[in-house]
Amino acid sequence: MGKIESLRDFVELSKDEMIALLGEEGGKKAYNFIHTDSRRVGFGGMVSLAGARPSLPIASVARAG
Repeated sequence: MGKIESLRDFVELSKDEMIALLGEEGGKKAYNFIHTDSRRVGFGGMVSLAGARPSLPIASVARAG
C-alpha cells in the first residue's frame, strides 16, 4: 500500500485497505464513521423527521371527505 499523503487519500481507501492500515477493529470503525451520515438518524436509532415535509392540516383532510 502506498503512502497516504492527504485526508482525501485516506477517506478514499476501501474497507479492506483501512483494515490493513489500522487493524481489524480500528479499520472497520474508521470506515463506518467516514461512510455513515449521522444526520439521518435521531437519538435512539430512530429516523429523524427534521426537514421532512409537514403533514396536511386536519381541516384540509375533513374538507376532502
